Amino acid sequence: MLRRSPAIFCVLEERELVDVAAFLNGELRLTAGTELALLSAVTGERYPCTAGDLERLARVPADRWTAEDRLAGELGAEPSWLAEQVRRGLLLSDADDATAAHLRRRAELLAAQQWHPRAALYHFLIRGPDAAPASPPDDDAEALEHAAAGAAAFLARFGPPPEPFHRRGERPDVVLPLVEPAGEFWDTLRTRRTVRAFDPDGRLPLADFSALLRAAFGCQGLAELAPGVSVLHRTSPSGGARHPIEVYPLVLRVEGVASGLYHYDGHDHGLVGIRELQPEAAAAWVREAARGQRFVGSAHAVFVLTARFFRHHWKYRRRDRAYAVILMDAGHLGQTFQLAATELGLGAFFTAAIDGPRIEQGLGIDGFEEGALALCGCGVRRRDGTAGGLEYRPFTPPRPAAGPKHRGAGGLRRRDRPLPTD
Repeated sequence: MLRRSPAIFCVLEERELVDVAAFLNGELRLTAGTELALLSAVTGERYPCTAGDLERLARVPADRWTAEDRLAGELGAEPSWLAEQVRRGLLLSDADDATAAHLRRRAELLAAQQWHPRAALYHFLIRGPDAAPASPPDDDAEALEHAAAGAAAFLARFGPPPEPFHRRGERPDVVLPLVEPAGEFWDTLRTRRTVRAFDPDGRLPLADFSALLRAAFGCQGLAELAPGVSVLHRTSPSGGARHPIEVYPLVLRVEGVASGLYHYDGHDHGLVGIRELQPEAAAAWVREAARGQRFVGSAHAVFVLTARFFRHHWKYRRRDRAYAVILMDAGHLGQTFQLAATELGLGAFFTAAIDGPRIEQGLGIDGFEEGALALCGCGVRRRDGTAGGLEYRPFTPPRPAAGPKHRGAGGLRRRDRPLPTD
């Protein structure tokens, strides 16, 4: 029995194609052309297809099973063609073989967990690694030279980037007072930065590790919305107070904790062991998980952020923006993590350049009920003060010359066109 997967998308792509007629005459010639392709959220892959393939697939019901021999007759398709579409996840089969059962379960999870089809397509087609980024040298001075050379080459190829400050006029209509709040919180905000260089001989104090986990990811309070519906309070916001993000610490060099992969139990504020790894093996694994970013393996602890999708989709069912909110949740946690690390005097970083399937395999999760989103890490800074990044010079907004500092109420000049009215 077969049915069509509900998570298929069709795209037309401009590509360089081989001129078949020229090739048959012994000449290899490329021509610009349009290629039809199908995208499967079930496999996370792209498959070239013909108009005939698309027409056949469109005739297969997605909401009910059809006998394979009957379908082959109705479509005029060979059994081998049907089998190929099952391997691609474009058709689903009720067969018991491992591949068919695995892809059928994935499609059932997409429906059961209330994924919006376009959001599922985006997430599952970006999970795997594309070309790994070139890793900069380990030496910080060489790394900066490497980055500068890369930026110059990028500039030469693609032209200048958009200006760093987006301006909608020659000067503001209202010049705001320049207020510089004092206090520890404001100092922490101003000193936060991405750090990629850690003390190779240092170890992260257990107290700092514990404080960071609780401050960034721990539960600070519980509320019951209705019987059986409890929500958490964390130090970061979450869409609908759902808090679907889970945290898996990879311990490399933390006092009193064996190196390896753990799950953070926010209820008991503790670690559940998943996989023991020696520090060298842990560093090698996380570098590969971060698509070759070598600095990630030099941190003293790295935290894998995953999402339990149905935790969020339970409330926001098949909503087109639901997945975007999950990504925002991870971003909020990453910022809170960096601020907490800065307050503790630690260096920290956040990266979304990850190999999702490799991470999920290491964590023992399937990627469909729960999937990897990002990594953040921290450690004791290098003793020489090197941060492994750019040195920023202070910036203060310029103040206007003597004269009116702002237009009065009602005096704002309209730009472009009036705002729409009801």
